[in-house]
Amino acid sequence: MLGLSRWLKRFEREVIIVLVTTTVALGSAWGAFQRLEWLAIDTLLVLRPAESLESRLLLVTVQEADITALGGWPLSDAVLADLLETLAAQNPRVIGLDLYRDLPQPPGHERLQALMAELPNLIGVEKAFGRGTVAPPPILAQRDRVGLADVPQDGDSKIRRLIISASVEGEIRLGFATQVSLLYLQQMGVDLEVREGHHYQLGQAQFSPLTGVEGGYSPADLGGYQIFLNYRSPASPFEQVSVSDVLQRRVSPQLIRDRIVLIGSEAESINDLFLTPYSQALYQYRFNATASSESPRDGDAWGNHNRLPHYQMSGVEVHAHGVSQILSSALDGRPVIRFWHHYGEWGWILLWAALGTYGTWRGLLREPFKEQSTWLYPLLWVTGGMVVMGAIAYGSLIHGWLIPTVSPLLAFLATTTLTRHRYHQHQLRAFTQRLQDYSKDLERQVRERTQELEAAKQAADAANMAKSEFLANMSHELRTPLNGILGYAQILQHAKDLNSQRRGVGVIYQCGTYLLELINDILDLSKIEARKLELDPKPIPLKPFLLQGAQMFKPAAEKKGISFYLELDDSLPKLVVADDKRLRQVLVNLMSNAIKFTIKGSVSLRVFPVTHQDSRAPNLHPHNCPESSHNQESKQIRLKFTVTDTGVGMNSEQLKTVFLPFEQVKETQKLAEGTGLGLAICCQLIRLMGSELQVDSQPGQGTCFYFELTLPTLEAKKAPILSRDYSKVTSVSGTSPCLLIADPTADSRSIMSALLTPLGFSILEAATVKEALTSLKTHPVDAILTELDWPENDGIAFIETLRQQETNRQWPIIALSSHVFSDARDRSLDAGATAFLSKPFHRSDVLLLLERHLQLRWVLQEDGDRQPSQTSKTVEQACPPEMVPDTVIEELLHLARKGNLKDLKRRAETLEQDQPQLRPFTAHLQDLASQYQERALCEFLSGYQAQ
Repeated sequence: MLGLSRWLKRFEREVIIVLVTTTVALGSAWGAFQRLEWLAIDTLLVLRPAESLESRLLLVTVQEADITALGGWPLSDAVLADLLETLAAQNPRVIGLDLYRDLPQPPGHERLQALMAELPNLIGVEKAFGRGTVAPPPILAQRDRVGLADVPQDGDSKIRRLIISASVEGEIRLGFATQVSLLYLQQMGVDLEVREGHHYQLGQAQFSPLTGVEGGYSPADLGGYQIFLNYRSPASPFEQVSVSDVLQRRVSPQLIRDRIVLIGSEAESINDLFLTPYSQALYQYRFNATASSESPRDGDAWGNHNRLPHYQMSGVEVHAHGVSQILSSALDGRPVIRFWHHYGEWGWILLWAALGTYGTWRGLLREPFKEQSTWLYPLLWVTGGMVVMGAIAYGSLIHGWLIPTVSPLLAFLATTTLTRHRYHQHQLRAFTQRLQDYSKDLERQVRERTQELEAAKQAADAANMAKSEFLANMSHELRTPLNGILGYAQILQHAKDLNSQRRGVGVIYQCGTYLLELINDILDLSKIEARKLELDPKPIPLKPFLLQGAQMFKPAAEKKGISFYLELDDSLPKLVVADDKRLRQVLVNLMSNAIKFTIKGSVSLRVFPVTHQDSRAPNLHPHNCPESSHNQESKQIRLKFTVTDTGVGMNSEQLKTVFLPFEQVKETQKLAEGTGLGLAICCQLIRLMGSELQVDSQPGQGTCFYFELTLPTLEAKKAPILSRDYSKVTSVSGTSPCLLIADPTADSRSIMSALLTPLGFSILEAATVKEALTSLKTHPVDAILTELDWPENDGIAFIETLRQQETNRQWPIIALSSHVFSDARDRSLDAGATAFLSKPFHRSDVLLLLERHLQLRWVLQEDGDRQPSQTSKTVEQACPPEMVPDTVIEELLHLARKGNLKDLKRRAETLEQDQPQLRPFTAHLQDLASQYQERALCEFLSGYQAQ
């Protein structure tokens, strides 16, 4: 039993389909839905469009007025003889007499008998079934010119079937409509052909009898050879005249000649009237409306029919519809209405039961109407199914098939209702199961959550430890340069001769630069994590760039007693397009780490091409490339950079964390300096350049960091013009510009004022926005330098206010800010700022912006009256500029501008050892460095660079 229960639950939808299909099919077979099916059939017939007038038939009917005028009922044989003679004179094809004449009705009996014997195309009737049988006219019976006038009635007394033939006293008799039609078709050369079984071929039509296994009928309902009566249209589609019209010669011969003429009664007193599918109230309304709009003439078909109660149809008209059906099917190919076999009906029921079940179930699962789905969706589904069923049934009827509609719709409605109920049960069970699962899983979830919290606690403890180690390391790293800055600042405060303390100024500059690098490392990581770091590619001379970077580390390597090698492939291009700042940052970090963790041995930087291909550079865009490289065909070269050392190396566990922030090799932390962010930043920068930083290492043997970059190359003639050396600027040429410095911090204003005043600028200071606006009203200002962070106002709003107050002239506005993310820059430029400068700034950056936006010209040291010293001339004569490599000049000039005189002296000593012929040049450098003559050094080296 348990297995059966599970099986029923698994296939519950299929069980619903089978049970409903079986129940409905049995009910249909037993006739439970017979009257509903008849009603559906009648409705479809009513909705079917009416067909055209049947031109092959003429109805001659006996009206109440004819009975009164011709001496009562039944009409005498003399009247019938006159009628037949009159009609025969017009040469009709067939005359069908739907009036019983088994007994004489004098006067004129002999004359009528003679006509029946003479007329070859006259067909009479007999009634062979039911109560009150009527024999045929004897003469016509002898000539086999008699048809059955019987019309079978369904259980609701309506005429829906037509008798083709039936067995009477052991003989096959044809129906009246069949007899008339065959006689007409014989004259057309169309004969009846017997096919397999009880199928007959008549012209274009094939007739099959109702067998009792079709929908709506049983074998007990049928007798003889019957077909479904396909009414032509309800509103008498036949031309019709009265008996009096014919006898009085008021009928045109054209209405009779070559036609079938049917004679019968339509008088209500005779009661030869029947109910048809068109007797229902739906058509009664439609017919009355049509009849009233047509305004029929007195005595015609429309007028007579309006007087029929409940729209009953006369027997002669029913036979006329039968004759028209046979003729139009045989001659015109009009469809013969057929029914499905019971098996087809059962399959149709099964299909609709399945549609009701699966359609309802799937629709409820999707919940198309949210909370209302449980009742609204089934209602719409049933409504849609009924509409589809009606459309299919209507289309089938048009093509000659009457399909079951009631039984499949009942199955559809039943399965929809039962499936909705089962869905509710299923949802209830699922909800109950979810509650049980929830109650069972609650303890497990709490246990898992506890484990997760424990793991999170351990991760948080590890993060706090890493944070503490990072902060401790940062404390040491920040205090080291701060000690130099604060110590020498105190010495300078008490020094009487500041000239003698120039070395201290250099130390302060170096410590401040190192402190800025530490801060920039942290900010770079923040920018990368926030996805706000962007590359700024530009043309760079590759070999001088690499030489300059490598030579920076030669003194440090020599100090530790290790060798430093630079290996550059001869095929390297002269110019490549890259972000020199970020590429230098990567190489400097890798080489710094290599020297830092190498106690003995060597460190090497090697750069060589991997592949070379021609294409248009994919990473050059107008917004980030110099103008000289726009829209130029360029080549790409793939370069491999390797930094190798023979240092402490790393094991497999250390390699897993080497690129994580705040991580350093644990066993060698005593060797480490810095934030622990360098490799993490390098890894992200290389990834931003489209490559990956990789590492190979063995403990105690050394480490190799390497990466590959695909860089566009340029010809040497396309190199950009180098920027001006602003260290030579002594003053502004021409009229001194007036600048407004708006900054809430006094120190910031003092630094900017002290930087620009010696150059000839007129400076106005404003500590508040109000003071700045007042100064603009009272003084002619050439440019405005404003801080973005104000305590009482937003610097962006201040810039917008300035732009709104402008009249004829637009001030250059340079926005200053300690915020380094690009959003501060973008916001200020969007508000109307001309340029953006981040703090701390270099003197050259300030002068570059002022020169660009005020179109300034500078007075340089070379332009003054001072002539180079005799010593400098002597050195230039002894060592001409062509003897000193350009890369060496650039490196020395870089050290001099930074005030790093100690490293400059070391580099001069190394150069003297490598190239003794440059002794006068290096000696002069050492003399100037020993005297802390930074400006003289810059002038001397700039002279070499210019030549």
